[in-house]
Amino acid sequence: MTSLLVLAHPDDHSFNAQILQRVQQSLNQERYQTWVADLYRMGFNPVLSLEEIRSHTSFDPMIQDLSRKIKAAKLLVFVYPDWWGGPPAILKGFLDRIFRPGVAYDFMGDEESGRDQVPLFNDKGILVFSTTDRDNAGYSGRVWQEQILPFCGAKSFRYHVFLRVRDSDYRDRVNWLNSIPKLVKEILEQL
Repeated sequence: MTSLLVLAHPDDHSFNAQILQRVQQSLNQERYQTWVADLYRMGFNPVLSLEEIRSHTSFDPMIQDLSRKIKAAKLLVFVYPDWWGGPPAILKGFLDRIFRPGVAYDFMGDEESGRDQVPLFNDKGILVFSTTDRDNAGYSGRVWQEQILPFCGAKSFRYHVFLRVRDSDYRDRVNWLNSIPKLVKEILEQL
C-alpha cells in the first residue's frame, strides 16, 4: 500500500513538519510505502499556466511524477498551516496543477449532449491536517468537504485541525503529536 504525503510549510522545523514526520512514522508502522512531497523544498511552481489550462495536462516532469504518485497512492495526506482562512498558495497551486482531468476526475459524455463529471478518488483515503492560531477551523475544512471531495471523490476522508497553535505549549504539542497514530489508523481502517 502506498501513500503520498504533501507538506506545504516553508520551515522544516515547524510544527507542521513534525506532524508530517509523525504521520510518516505511523504509516511506516502500518507497512505503508510513503512518498513525501515537501512542496517548498521541491521548489514546486504553483502557477497554473495557460498552456496547462488549455491542454488539461502538463509536460513538467515534476507534475507528471506527482500525478503518477497520486494515481498509485491509496492514501493522500496533506499537512499545512491555515493562512488567511485557507492553505498556503503553494498548496492551492498544487491542487490547481495536479487535481486535473485524468488524475482526480474525468468527464463522461460529449459536449453536445452534456458531460458528467466522474470522480477518480473513490478508492482513496484523504487525510488533512491543518494548523491555525484561531479558535475554529474556518473556511479551509469547508473547501475540502464542499468543493474537492464532491468533485474528486474519496473512499474515506478526515479533516483534523489543531487550534490555537500559537498559544499552545510543549505539552499541548506532544499530546497533539501523540494523537496522530490513532487518526492515521482510523482512516486506514476505512480503506
